[in-house]
Amino acid sequence: MKRKLRKTLIILLSACLILGLAVSALLIYLNKLNEVSPASELAGPYKVHYVVDGDTFNAMIDGHDTRIRIIGVDTPESVSSEEADNTPEGEKAAAFLAGLLPEGTSVWLEYGTEKIDRYGRTLAYVYLSEAGGIDNMVETRLLANGIARCLPVEPNTRYRSQFAGIEAEAKKHGIGFWAYDFWKD
Repeated sequence: MKRKLRKTLIILLSACLILGLAVSALLIYLNKLNEVSPASELAGPYKVHYVVDGDTFNAMIDGHDTRIRIIGVDTPESVSSEEADNTPEGEKAAAFLAGLLPEGTSVWLEYGTEKIDRYGRTLAYVYLSEAGGIDNMVETRLLANGIARCLPVEPNTRYRSQFAGIEAEAKKHGIGFWAYDFWKD
């Protein structure tokens, strides 16, 4: 009985060690990617009004309730007019973003080369701090947690390689939706 308990403890400790190493590797990788726009290029602060879904939210900009589409990432659908496209993962992604950006949160925006999409949404990279930096980007938080995957759309691809690297790490370690291969390659 003691032998079985010891073996179980060794397996659990090994699993914790492996997970810890994976998280450490991801954090080191994120720190290496900290080549992002300086604060002088950021607009804001703007207050979050509400989250629409996992990659879209509304913020008050110059007195207007403005819809912001986060550049460079895609999350599963949760509010599509095509009901069949909506998924439980979409609901989880929306909840994750709502936790990251509760109403009243200040955000700073770096606008894309193309500032407005065909749906009239403002396209922007989103920061949680006026200091900028990859570790303060909403996109990297979504990608590192396996909630989103990369969606490079020309001409707004400034951080394509950084985002791809973060996605690859989350995928490699089976984080978030990558744990059960939600996205088929």
